[in-house]
Amino acid sequence: FCLRWMLLGACIFVAATGLLVYSEVRMVMLTREIDQCVVEGRQMDRNLAWRKGKVEDWRGYMTFGAVFFLIVSLCMILFPLCRMATSLLLSMGYNFSGCYLLAFTYALLCAVIWALFVCGLCWSCTRTWTAGILIVLALLGQGALDSGAAPAVVLWVIVSMLVAWVWLKWGKSLVNEAPYAEEEKERLIPSEP
Repeated sequence: FCLRWMLLGACIFVAATGLLVYSEVRMVMLTREIDQCVVEGRQMDRNLAWRKGKVEDWRGYMTFGAVFFLIVSLCMILFPLCRMATSLLLSMGYNFSGCYLLAFTYALLCAVIWALFVCGLCWSCTRTWTAGILIVLALLGQGALDSGAAPAVVLWVIVSMLVAWVWLKWGKSLVNEAPYAEEEKERLIPSEP
């Protein structure tokens, strides 16, 4: 019985990861098309503007939905283990009731860390600074989680929230990731009218 829940959780984890990759790669590809318009010095056409609106509208739902299903899938994997561990400890005379809360917290943190890592990989070919920050936050989170120390995990959560706030507030002024037209190339090889 426990193995079936764990296998179903693993299948949902793979599907949620696929949804996350689909959502982010769709946005990355659209961003690359918009960047190409900027580099070529032309305006976005109506079709591209319409697609941009559609992709941006659905991206939040798909990304947060994928993270939600990652959490659910990890809970489906970890809760049967909690049930087995709790019954085993109870048979030896120990009463441990915090396993489910611990498993949920671990599932939540693992899902967020995995989502940061996957998003960082997806954005690595278009927005390298953003991707680098996401991947570094994911690796630091995994290190904090592997340390087993609650203060390290709490510190990682606080630092991650602070970095996200700084990046969203001042990121564009700190690092310019926007595309630009190559003026030197234009002078050497003039574009045809």
